[in-house]
Amino acid sequence: MQVLGDIIRENPGTNILVEKPVCTLLQVEILGNILRDFHGKVTVNENYCESEVTNVVREQVKRMNLTPSRVISEMTKNRTRDIFNGRFLDEEHYAFGYEGSHMIANVLKLGSGFLPLSPSCRSYDDMYIERPNMPSPVVLAKQGVSERRYIAENGAQVILYTAMDGNIGYYYPGPYTHGYILEDDARTRYRILSVEDETRDVAVVGFYEPLPDTARNLGKVVILRKRRIEREIGMIADDTIYRALQRALDFFRGKGTNPYSVDQAIRNLKFLKLWENPPVWRI
Repeated sequence: MQVLGDIIRENPGTNILVEKPVCTLLQVEILGNILRDFHGKVTVNENYCESEVTNVVREQVKRMNLTPSRVISEMTKNRTRDIFNGRFLDEEHYAFGYEGSHMIANVLKLGSGFLPLSPSCRSYDDMYIERPNMPSPVVLAKQGVSERRYIAENGAQVILYTAMDGNIGYYYPGPYTHGYILEDDARTRYRILSVEDETRDVAVVGFYEPLPDTARNLGKVVILRKRRIEREIGMIADDTIYRALQRALDFFRGKGTNPYSVDQAIRNLKFLKLWENPPVWRI
């Protein structure tokens, strides 16, 4: 917030590209005060809003005329080494703070029916880091795993799951051969969006880059029937970072609309209130 405030005070009419999630939930009011006298353009770098994998998932759900009963958005990596080497830890949103905005953006890209109607539950797991020269493990409260569930306006159950200890929560057949990411595996990230129709026992699963043994910026979509692969769609060019940056530049040049506004980013942050305010909270 301090850097953003300094930029705006120096040049209140400049163009600003700010990293997601724009601020923390506790900083929303501060952000509003900073932007009150801002006359330039600002957009949030939520690159997953440009994902072609998400577009293909949405198109396949529509093409197959599926009735979503469960949606799972997961982003998991083993960040043990990063944390041991001094990586920033989110002490406000814990494990959910690192990938949470991406997962929410992916779900909402499916359509307005996936806005929350009512919360279901949330849970955290601690993270344990062990080293041979350490007398006891380092325990990081709530930094290992976070899972949040809610019922969407269309009746589907939505599950948002992220892990920093490498434990994949919702494994689907496809590019990955195992349900755990090892500590020394710095490349593998399990990033998926699944839409299930439990009545027909069909699932459309999008696998975001990077996929195992595949060039970066390539994704895949898999159609499952009775948990078996029926069809694969890929490889899907999905350079979300480049596409998000290009749209931001077009917006600054007056050639396009704001790809991801501050209001959109704050709306996603307010998802966190879903599990704090009883009993029903709507955006």
